[in-house]
Amino acid sequence: MKAKTLTKKNPKSFILDTNVILHDASCIHQFQENDVVIPLTVIEELDHFKRGNQVINLNAREFARTLDSMTGQALFNGGVSMGKKRGKVRIAITKGISSEIRDVFKEDTPDHRILTAAFEWSKKYKNTTVILVSKDVNLRMKAKAIGILAEDYTTDRIRNVEELYSGKEIVEGFDDNIIVRLFQPPYEIPVKQIIKKLPGELISNKYYIFRNENRSVLACIDQNKELIKKIDKNVIYGIKPRNAEQTFAVDALTNPNIPLVTLTGKAGTGKTLLALASGLHVKKNYRQLYIARPIVPLSNKDIGFLPRGGMFRVK
Repeated sequence: MKAKTLTKKNPKSFILDTNVILHDASCIHQFQENDVVIPLTVIEELDHFKRGNQVINLNAREFARTLDSMTGQALFNGGVSMGKKRGKVRIAITKGISSEIRDVFKEDTPDHRILTAAFEWSKKYKNTTVILVSKDVNLRMKAKAIGILAEDYTTDRIRNVEELYSGKEIVEGFDDNIIVRLFQPPYEIPVKQIIKKLPGELISNKYYIFRNENRSVLACIDQNKELIKKIDKNVIYGIKPRNAEQTFAVDALTNPNIPLVTLTGKAGTGKTLLALASGLHVKKNYRQLYIARPIVPLSNKDIGFLPRGGMFRVK
């Protein structure tokens, strides 16, 4: 859910589910001037996720450190302010499941205890809008069934993939004289000479396709944002780029001034091939080349050791 601004007429308290914290360890800082309430059951559940190397384990540990740094006991007595013009973070302590919740949901589960915390908080602070934030659809449905507002946590969700920074930009109707200059030695132009013709923000290592009715050129801003350089289709380890995007990828992957390159695209667009070819092309500059790929289990069967009954010995 999107954090909403608190007003004196309509204060809000957001009750966080465990999965929100495991999803985003900094979630308590995403609610602007609203209060954040963490049921004690959530703290107990987070304790089960502290060990491990997955993202959820890292988030559980990071969140625990964040709470610990917020001066201990004050969390249980009125809460702790998260800063100027920010809300407070509080811990909600409940004694089991309330009778109202038990009449509807018989089992004593962590989810029902979180519902109890939200339900009792809404009864205690009647002038406050209480909203349960959870990424669990079923828990949100249960909350709505007993009259508690519930929303998904979407603060870090990408609304439109097209708005993501792509690393390149197409400039139509570009000055023909500048394109011609890029085809001539030294194949570069000071940015200050054409800065007014470049749309958007100047970003280091950003790639451009400059074109008009007569011709086009591939170019890039250098690391220091001082020069616009022409980009050529270089053959690497026998692989030749087939389009502008692959040409940009090869240039970035083989540029020693760029320490990290991320490539996105549909299957079959050459991401892995270009990365491997570029790595082999520049391997002489490095001591070691590492290649890693995620292992995706099929049919819920993970890769591992054979069971004892399946082991055999070749004579």
